[in-house]
Amino acid sequence: MRETGTAVRGASAGDKVVLSFPSCGKCRRWNTGRTAYCDSIAELEFSCSRAGGSVATTMRTAGRSVSTFLASRHSGLCVANARSAVRVPNDLDLRLAGPLACGV
Repeated sequence: MRETGTAVRGASAGDKVVLSFPSCGKCRRWNTGRTAYCDSIAELEFSCSRAGGSVATTMRTAGRSVSTFLASRHSGLCVANARSAVRVPNDLDLRLAGPLACGV
């Protein structure tokens, strides 16, 4: 994780993370631990929008494009909601863990 917003808890810059499905953080399914079945998953996954309705845009940092679309969870840089980030051990090879994140 390169950096985090001020409201992010449980993860910080420098942590290794893989990205899972986005979720709203408030629906019945989310509250019962079934985050992959969030009522808003399609909207969050395909519209590049955040749960509050704002829209992430493609950015550039250090000359590299930063993805904000659903495939971005397989890229090196992306904008993601903290609920999608799952911390992994520092010695875990992200080339192996990254592609598994949305399926586990």
